[in-house]
Amino acid sequence: MPASDTDPTGSVGSSTDNPLKPLVLRCGQHRHRLDPDAGEVTVGRAPTCTVHLDFKWLSRIHVRLTPDAGGWLASDSSRNGIFVAGQRVTTVAVSAGTVINLGDPEGMALSFQDPSDSGPLAPEDDEEDFREVTDPGMVRAGRAVAERRKALGITQRDMAASGVLNAGALVSFEKARSWPHERTLAKLENALQWPAGTITAIRRGEASPDDETTQVVATTVATPLITQSIQLAVNGIDAAISALPSADSPTSRLAPRRF
Repeated sequence: MPASDTDPTGSVGSSTDNPLKPLVLRCGQHRHRLDPDAGEVTVGRAPTCTVHLDFKWLSRIHVRLTPDAGGWLASDSSRNGIFVAGQRVTTVAVSAGTVINLGDPEGMALSFQDPSDSGPLAPEDDEEDFREVTDPGMVRAGRAVAERRKALGITQRDMAASGVLNAGALVSFEKARSWPHERTLAKLENALQWPAGTITAIRRGEASPDDETTQVVATTVATPLITQSIQLAVNGIDAAISALPSADSPTSRLAPRRF
């Protein structure tokens, strides 16, 4: 009798005897097949990780994926945590359709699917288009996008639902963790009702269209108000002068003038 038939855990053996099914892990451009016979898979910043993601906010080993008798298990090994459906978890069973967010309830997503499923993972994302960049201009651009999105009443999930980009990728951009390629920028600008090239221009130091509009409106409104205030003040002074008694009146001779 083969050794796998006598293994009480059921976690070791041939692919025929092993009750666990392979899964495909997707994270941005990364694809990795989880094979029960291959053992543990690690995801993190360390170059030795099975799935190496070079982002400073990730832990060296952020999550461990382990074949177990009851199914695949994902275990948190990080400082910033892993999240499922918005809740931080320590360990979670993983199967086709599971989505784990790294470091934030809407952070970078690990998605899982059956190898036989050739369709896209849910939720669809553009994280494969992102590369890590860190500079003050990116911080400024990410903040401007977040402010514009909120001003229009668009949520991160709205962006994902409309096919612009995954909520986790948007969080990564708005928090200055990543910078998208041109096609993703174009989709963002279209959703935010900005002219093409606006986001890159903001990163270079130019004002956002919202700032410029505010400045023009403020100047247009403020200038007449200032002029009107000055004119009212001058008219008040003229009226006060006109109300003063003449120099040869009895009143002016009895009391000193007060200005």
